[in-house]
Amino acid sequence: MYLGLLSVAPNRQRTGLGAALIHAAEKFSQGQRLPAIELWIVNVRKELPGYVQPFRVCRNRHRPPFPPEIKTTVPVISL
Repeated sequence: MYLGLLSVAPNRQRTGLGAALIHAAEKFSQGQRLPAIELWIVNVRKELPGYVQPFRVCRNRHRPPFPPEIKTTVPVISL
């Protein structure tokens, strides 16, 4: 299952909202008998790889470039 670029507004970070969203995606994917969840993360927040590690999420294996049609305020790359 592809979760997409999950984002939590800065004022809602560290409130458990991101974890709740990932847990809901896990529950849905298990109900659909999907073997894994793919979530793109970017280089802006260095703690993200460690944050998603406990979840049933696999990082994107092929590391495609960040989609050029998505405009960002800082340069980002997919990890």
